[in-house]
Amino acid sequence: MPTRRERVDHAVRAVRDFHAVGQRSLHAYPGRGPYGTRAAEAETLGTSGEYVRKARAFADPERGYTRADLAALCRAVRARFDAFTARGATFGTTHVIRLLAVPKAGGKRAQMEARLFAGGWSTDELEAAIRQRFGRRRQGGRPRRRVGDRPGLLAQADLVTRSWLRWFEQVGRPDVAGRKKTPLDVLPAPVRGAIRAAARALAAVRDVVGAELD
Repeated sequence: MPTRRERVDHAVRAVRDFHAVGQRSLHAYPGRGPYGTRAAEAETLGTSGEYVRKARAFADPERGYTRADLAALCRAVRARFDAFTARGATFGTTHVIRLLAVPKAGGKRAQMEARLFAGGWSTDELEAAIRQRFGRRRQGGRPRRRVGDRPGLLAQADLVTRSWLRWFEQVGRPDVAGRKKTPLDVLPAPVRGAIRAAARALAAVRDVVGAELD
């Protein structure tokens, strides 16, 4: 079973690696970059285009996190790690993605971070707090559009796939550090297989829709 220090180091390394991917991508492709670059980067990294897209947002010094912001975030993870584990949670890149929806202006994101680390919130709790404070906004602050037009349907598809994949992330990982079984493992094998296949398909939908929304 991993020691506390190993688990803390793993959490911090995941956050730093996430930021580093974004930095490399922004350096190689400033601005939005040519169409299809995220997919090519993702294939090279063995990850998804969505991961690269969010990493770029994370590493954006204006809207995301500067090097100093990143260092402060990692210090907070180390200092408050036990607040998460005491509640059966852990800090990860999904927390970072949620925080990116909170504006930096006026110290709003810093205030939300302080509440997050004080409470050791899960990602669902963080998202609920963000919605309560800022309303039901899409990631990145885009408003939901009227259903029926092309942008509105794309926004809906993005929202629905993200919601389902967040659920899959919760049930598809061990609920306690050190355990190998996940909540999904209690289901019959055919059901598990179908859910995992659906997750792969919806992840592909999310990536394509995300590229169109960009």
